[in-house]
Amino acid sequence: MKKCPKGHENPDNANFCRICGYGFAEKDFKKDKEKKKEIEKEKEKEDGYTLDLFPNIEFLPRAVSHITFGNPNFIKTWLKIWGVMFFSITIAIYTSVVVDISPVLYLLICCAVLLVPIVPVVFIKTIKTRRFKANADYVEASDFMAGLCRVAKKGKLGLFDTRHNKIVLATKYDNLTQFDDDHVLVERGGKKGLFSANLNRMIVPAKYDRIGSIVNSVVTVYDNGRVLRYDTHGNMLR
Repeated sequence: MKKCPKGHENPDNANFCRICGYGFAEKDFKKDKEKKKEIEKEKEKEDGYTLDLFPNIEFLPRAVSHITFGNPNFIKTWLKIWGVMFFSITIAIYTSVVVDISPVLYLLICCAVLLVPIVPVVFIKTIKTRRFKANADYVEASDFMAGLCRVAKKGKLGLFDTRHNKIVLATKYDNLTQFDDDHVLVERGGKKGLFSANLNRMIVPAKYDRIGSIVNSVVTVYDNGRVLRYDTHGNMLR
């Protein structure tokens, strides 16, 4: 028999109090959520210091990695566009296209044009920065493959694209090692998968016992005695 805070009796399987509407399920959900957080904290303590888990990888703290998210080429392009727009508006204002415009309105138009290149730059930089901070406490000191370095957080590894300055693989993997010149072997919970450095995405999900060799652009994988095959674009072959 379940009792709500007001003392009303309800069946054991009740999700809500039939009299006052108190949500038992919500209370249980909060308890489960708190319990889950406690388990995660305990697991983090058991896992220990992140850098101790990966002694063969040279990591730097995120704060001293000197990674910037502003793309100079992107900014230059937008400044060129802004220059053309500013010049066009100025010509339009002082010709017959626009007549009797007030100085205040002219100033507002100029400010609006000025914001055109700034807004997308700030937006993209903010998104990249937030995702980077959410996935990286530590950054590998140098690329372990062309254009890719490993990042670590809470005892897990992910991948960071140093060419485009963005996270391409979230920090949820137990190990990341070089498979060949173009692929990364990923491991999670004892299972293995494959990440393509050229495509910047997973081509074989991390759910197989073993990843075989790549022959003629075909990857052979093994799972519970079964033999499956993928092409190097991530399509399962039948």
